[in-house]
Amino acid sequence: MEKFLRDLLSTLDIAHAELPCFQQLVNRLIEIEHNLSFRLGDISSHLCMSQRNLRRKSQQIFGKSPTQIITLYRIEAAKEKLIEGKSISEVADILGYSSTSHFSKVFKKVEGTTPSQYLKKKNR
Repeated sequence: MEKFLRDLLSTLDIAHAELPCFQQLVNRLIEIEHNLSFRLGDISSHLCMSQRNLRRKSQQIFGKSPTQIITLYRIEAAKEKLIEGKSISEVADILGYSSTSHFSKVFKKVEGTTPSQYLKKKNR
């Protein structure tokens, strides 16, 4: 997971003044990796900025909203946890999704396949 976030940060052309802010964001996500149900407010509070400002800066720099980045981060974590042998419902719960079906829909939207199909491909 740390590699995913560091790779995301390294691909960016960030103005020198903006870099510390987004390094803090990546570091914060790494720190709270054990709690994958974090929310946008958690991150904006940690960075001492409003959610609106975080959304604006994220869109400018990453070309994605913070919510999209969090979703990508969660799906990467989900893939790792599924490969580790956790059930789909366990992963949905760990990631803070309200239901297994909602998690599956988000997973399919991001990955183009359901979690169970993903596992079948990985187990071949």
